[in-house]
Amino acid sequence: MQGESLKGYKHLFDPALREAGISFFAWYRLRHKFASRLVMAGVELRTVAELMGHKTIQMTMRYAHLAPAPRRWRARMGAREKRAFVSSVMAELAAERQAAAARVRGVGLRAFIFEEFGGRDADPEEAYLAEVEGSDIYVGILGKRYGKPLKSRFSATHAEYLHAEKHALRMAVWTALVPDREGHEQSFLDEVLTFHVVPSFSDGR
Repeated sequence: MQGESLKGYKHLFDPALREAGISFFAWYRLRHKFASRLVMAGVELRTVAELMGHKTIQMTMRYAHLAPAPRRWRARMGAREKRAFVSSVMAELAAERQAAAARVRGVGLRAFIFEEFGGRDADPEEAYLAEVEGSDIYVGILGKRYGKPLKSRFSATHAEYLHAEKHALRMAVWTALVPDREGHEQSFLDEVLTFHVVPSFSDGR
């Protein structure tokens, strides 16, 4: 109503989406697009952080790769020191994991996948979460299966994703086009779609 303060956006945003015939679209995608366009236009990251209301500059750094040259060129020069953690259900997506690791290495980044995990004294869950925390980029691949829940009640892939978000890693997530996706996996995908653009792929790639 005129003269009244807004107490949320859903009562305006959701009906507008329905009227336009748009589905599977989240409010936070607009924030992501807003930040991306600002960085692509050359706006300083600290200004973007202020406009986005980010609590730390690390949250804004995930958009740094979109900066125009020469900033992008300087970022590429440091790429060989960067590290990407590849995360997915291992048994279902073994070939996709290897392909993702090969692509990561092909652009000069270090790739970490569980298959190459050396022997560790630490609890396995603590060990791979430490590897996530020590990485710069999270590469997630979501398929049909959610995976076995851990003590946290999340699957390993979901726990890794949440840990990457907590530590403000740059996120790159893909999803396989599969029928009859498990309910927990669909809920996980919906969660990721709230904050990130998620390209899809099929067996034909």
